[in-house]
Amino acid sequence: MEDYISIVETQNEIMGAMEKLLTNFKKDSSERKTQSYIKRRLETLEAYWKEFLENHNKLEEISEKTKYPYFTENYYQQTLRFYTETKKYFEKFT
Repeated sequence: MEDYISIVETQNEIMGAMEKLLTNFKKDSSERKTQSYIKRRLETLEAYWKEFLENHNKLEEISEKTKYPYFTENYYQQTLRFYTETKKYFEKFT
């Protein structure tokens, strides 16, 4: 149970970091949004997603899916949707 809670907390932190990445990107001026800048943001997003997936796989191994809110509230699907939409948004600037 302790592992589950720790990993879910990390998942929440990763999602928060992805949200902050998008928010900060939207605040940046158009002059700042160079190709290399956008590439770095996409790489950061990919790194967050990779870590999220690794943690998701750990959660699937250690927990009963029907018992915990992470699974019953479809947290993976919600984060996947956010990741996909954010990636598309960044790619519009390339």
